Amino acid sequence: LENGKICETKTELLAKGDYVCIPRKLPEPILIEKEIMWEMDGGAPKSDGDNPKYVRVNHAFMRFLGFYCAEGYSSYDEKSRNYEVGFTFGPSEREYALEMKDTFKNLFDLVATVYDESSEIRVRCYSKNLTAWLRGVCGTNAKSKMVPELVFNCEPQLRRIFLQAFFLGDGAQKEGGIAFKLASERLGMGLMYLLLTFGVIGRIVP
Repeated sequence: LENGKICETKTELLAKGDYVCIPRKLPEPILIEKEIMWEMDGGAPKSDGDNPKYVRVNHAFMRFLGFYCAEGYSSYDEKSRNYEVGFTFGPSEREYALEMKDTFKNLFDLVATVYDESSEIRVRCYSKNLTAWLRGVCGTNAKSKMVPELVFNCEPQLRRIFLQAFFLGDGAQKEGGIAFKLASERLGMGLMYLLLTFGVIGRIVP
């Protein structure tokens, strides 16, 4: 705003205390197909006995991505040469651990194992292709995590399921709202964008 009127300006000219107008709700995106195909491009999954070639974008897939962005990880151990995809849940979240174990099998035809440790529950699965794909679309570590691009182009119900799963994994209800503690600013920006498609305005607090 300048002299009480809305005007355009370059971001580098903005100063602390300036008012910036933002939309209360974003327009609906162009929806993707209900079924996506992963080709062997940069390590993405394909039908080679490791993963199915087709993965349907559905409720279970969105839950998987939501929980992965909140509680998931992927890694490569040079010593054992193992590519691992896993989740870390709290002691009271066993139902989510078992759900992810089933999702590995039902969506990707992969066998996962649940480990009960002293202060957490881990779900571990070994797959080179799935590890590469997740690191490509979700980031390589906690500080580089991001909302997968395909989530932004899903129908509202599926976007909502992604957000719900993320909240269950890494959210908290505070002062009548929802708070997320994140290591990745890019992930935070993506979540705010998704929330804005439902007319919910969020903010990032350092």
